[in-house]
Amino acid sequence: MVEWKRKLARANPRRPELRPRAATAQELLRVCREVQGKFSEVDVPFLIVHGGDDIVCDPACAEDLYNRAASKDKTLRNYPGMWHQLVGEPDENVELVFGEVVEWLLTRAERGVSAR
Repeated sequence: MVEWKRKLARANPRRPELRPRAATAQELLRVCREVQGKFSEVDVPFLIVHGGDDIVCDPACAEDLYNRAASKDKTLRNYPGMWHQLVGEPDENVELVFGEVVEWLLTRAERGVSAR
């Protein structure tokens, strides 16, 4: 992560200072299982962007959502060498990822306008 981005993240007053309590972790796991059980119900267009070297969220879970979702318009982008917090990447990586996100959104917006 670029140093100025680290400083900005550390200065965030909402940034957690302590490790999560066991009950919080347990609830996160419960909700994750519930959401994973409903992946096949996802039928809206979606884009998943994932850092290939993310150690917080397993890239296999993103692939599972992509594979199981009923949506006909779905995109999975995995960025090798990038981590969990994509906005904390060096600027050229941020520009790459968010450029692709904007392009994905614009393409679908244009389709919506031309379908009218």
